[in-house]
Amino acid sequence: MSGFGFDPLPPKAQPIVRDLRAPGGAWTKVSEADYLEPLDVAGKDVPGLHEWLRTSHDGPPPDSLETRITELVSFYWTTTNEFQKAFVLVDLYRRLDTWLARAPQQTTLRPGLQKRQAAMLGLYKIVVANLCKFFKVAPNGLPNMLERGAFKEMEHWEAGEAVSYMNAVAREATRLTFDRARQLWERYSAAAGGIVTVNTNDAEMLSGTSQAGWDQPLLETDAGYVLSLWGGLYSTLHDGGQHKFHSQYMGGKPVVCAGELTIRNGVLSRVSNSSGHYRPLPAQLNRLLWALIQMGVPMAALEVIGMEADPAGNRLYCLKTLAPDFLGTGGRSATAEHWLKRLDNQFKWFRLRPAEGRIRFANGRVVAGFIVKFEQPLDATLDCRATVKPDGTFVMQTAVGNPQRFVNGAMCLAGYIVRVYMPGQGTNLIKVGQVAGTIAVADNAVNPSLDLLVDPA
Repeated sequence: MSGFGFDPLPPKAQPIVRDLRAPGGAWTKVSEADYLEPLDVAGKDVPGLHEWLRTSHDGPPPDSLETRITELVSFYWTTTNEFQKAFVLVDLYRRLDTWLARAPQQTTLRPGLQKRQAAMLGLYKIVVANLCKFFKVAPNGLPNMLERGAFKEMEHWEAGEAVSYMNAVAREATRLTFDRARQLWERYSAAAGGIVTVNTNDAEMLSGTSQAGWDQPLLETDAGYVLSLWGGLYSTLHDGGQHKFHSQYMGGKPVVCAGELTIRNGVLSRVSNSSGHYRPLPAQLNRLLWALIQMGVPMAALEVIGMEADPAGNRLYCLKTLAPDFLGTGGRSATAEHWLKRLDNQFKWFRLRPAEGRIRFANGRVVAGFIVKFEQPLDATLDCRATVKPDGTFVMQTAVGNPQRFVNGAMCLAGYIVRVYMPGQGTNLIKVGQVAGTIAVADNAVNPSLDLLVDPA
C-alpha cells in the first residue's frame, strides 16, 4: 500500500533514517527483526500524551513544529483504525525528520534542548519501526516508499491550454478556506468583491467539463479542484472552450491530488479523483482526506468517489462510499457501492447489484469448486463469475479496477449466457456445461436469486 502525501520536506532536510542502518551495510531481509531490533525499539509504541509531555517538554517553550508533533502524538491515540494511524505516523515521520535535521543549529540557538532531542530521536525510531512494519519494508527503503506517489504528475495536455496557466497571485484568488468556527467553506469572489460562502454550482465555479449533468445523478459533482504540494485547496471555473482545466492552477506542475467536488452553502458533500489531466489513482484520495482532516473538515457524511480505468481501457470503474469507510479500508472498501461505465457510452453508469443463486447439473453431478461465468452479451470483455460452494450456492462477482480485482455484485442490466467451468491448470478453465438460452436479470434488480439447471457439455 502507498499513496501517503504530506507537507514536502524543506530543501535541505535529508531523511536521516539512512543513519539508522546497522554498521557496514543495509538490511536486505524484510522481517520484523530487521526493522525492530537494529532500532532497539522492539515492542514499543508511540508514547501516550502524558508520557510524551513528561519526557520531551523540559527546556525552552515548544515552538510551532514541536507543538504539532505533540498534537500528532495525541491524535495517534484517538483512533484505533490502522490506516488512520498510518497517516499519523507518516506525518510524524516528516515532522520529526525535519526537527532532527535542524537540531544541531537549534541546540545552539535554544539552550537546554538536549533532553528533548533524545526524546525526539527515540520517538523517531519508534515511528520508523512502525511504518516499516506497516509497509513491509526495511528502514533504508522507507524514504523511497513514502515518496512514491506523494505527488501526481500530469499525464494529459490540451493544445493551447497554457494560456490559462495561473501565476501565484491568480492562483491564490481561487483558494478555498475552511472556517473551523463556522464549519463552512469560504472563497474570494470577484463578483461580490469579497469573501463569500462557497457554492460550487454558481456561475463562477460550476464547471462545463465536470460530471454535472451526467446520466447518473448519484455520481455527479460540480467543480474541479487540486490539492497543492503545500496543502492548499484550489477550485474555480473549468471550461474546455476557455482552455481551463485542472492544469491551470499549477501551470501543469505536480499536485498532491486532483479531481472534482461539490460544496453547497459552504458544506462539502462529495469529492472524487476525476481528472483527465492528472488521472490520480483512487488511493491518492487518502491524502486529500487526510489534508481535510487537518483543516478540521467533518468526515462523517462526506461521500468519496474513487475512479479508475480497467487495464484494457474498455470502461471506467468507480467506488462510492463515505470518507470514514474509505479511510478505514485504505480505499478498498468491501461494503462500498461499485459502478461501471463503458467508455464508448454504450452503457450508462451502472451499479453492481448483489446477485446470488444455486446451481446444479441436470444429471446430478456435483459442481462444488467449479467456476460459473456469466457472459454479458452486450459486453464480452466483462468478467463476471462465481465459485460454487459445497452446497451448490454462489455469489456473483465482477472484475474491476487496475490492477484487476473482484468485488461482489453484477450488472443486472440484461441477460447472461451462463457457462460452467472446471478449474484447469494455471488460469485455464475447462468448460463442462452451460445453461440453455440466456438467464435474464432485471435492470437494477436487488438481490436477484437464480436457480440454474445446467446441461452437461
